[in-house]
Amino acid sequence: MLATSMFSWAASQGVIMSDPCWQRTPDCVSATVDGDLVVLLLETGEYTTLNATATSIWDLIAEPRRAEDIASVLSSKYKTTADACAPAVRACLDTLEAKGLVSRVG
Repeated sequence: MLATSMFSWAASQGVIMSDPCWQRTPDCVSATVDGDLVVLLLETGEYTTLNATATSIWDLIAEPRRAEDIASVLSSKYKTTADACAPAVRACLDTLEAKGLVSRVG
């Protein structure tokens, strides 16, 4: 919510904020188990199972990417618009970041 408030304030002030790139953190490994992608954070031993959309995002951030670029790629895959995908992409990235699986770069 704080990030949303900050972006809203910045937009109202005419401040241009660059969209950061996202990338997997180096201390995780992933594997497909029974058709699901499972990501293990080596530091804590905690694992997370990703759904199909989160797996697509995970695949796209093997190299640094901006959320808007991810939304654009997914919009083609899911036959929708990047604007429609963007909130779900950001929510997924925020969740993965909170779990320590991804980080913002640049």
